[in-house]
Amino acid sequence: MSLLLARAAVNDANIHFDRLYSYLIPAQLVGKVYPGSMVLVPFGRGNKARMAVVLAVEEAEETDAPQRLKSLYDAAPEEARLTPDLLELVRFLKERTFCTWFEAVKAVIPYGAQYRPATVDGRPVMQSRLTRSTEKLYTLAGKAKARPAPAGGGRGTEKRPFDCPAAG
Repeated sequence: MSLLLARAAVNDANIHFDRLYSYLIPAQLVGKVYPGSMVLVPFGRGNKARMAVVLAVEEAEETDAPQRLKSLYDAAPEEARLTPDLLELVRFLKERTFCTWFEAVKAVIPYGAQYRPATVDGRPVMQSRLTRSTEKLYTLAGKAKARPAPAGGGRGTEKRPFDCPAAG
């Protein structure tokens, strides 16, 4: 039986850990993950959810696959995928400048088109940066009360305590 593996560059990997990591593509994400796809992956001993970009998808036999593979958590929609030209630009930036793989990816994607990790119902998911997390918190409790009309008809003819009498 063969497995589908994604070779991905992970966000926030420092220059010493900047390499492509292999992840198992679970059955629910087969057909949604291609080179250039933005994905959410478990990273490190604590399996912290981190953003990653898939740079290669390969098929491997179970016997040839690396041991203890972690599975992808989630994938961005297909329209968020990097084009082959952008992937080539990412490779060029990585080779020619002092940056990590994911820093090169962030350089070619507009900020609003980027994704971030989030948690929904206890499971890690991807969230667009354009959504506001506070929108769910603020709701109107009801209509605002009408303000009372000012005393004296509101024409400005009433005497106020700070008005001085006219000098005569």
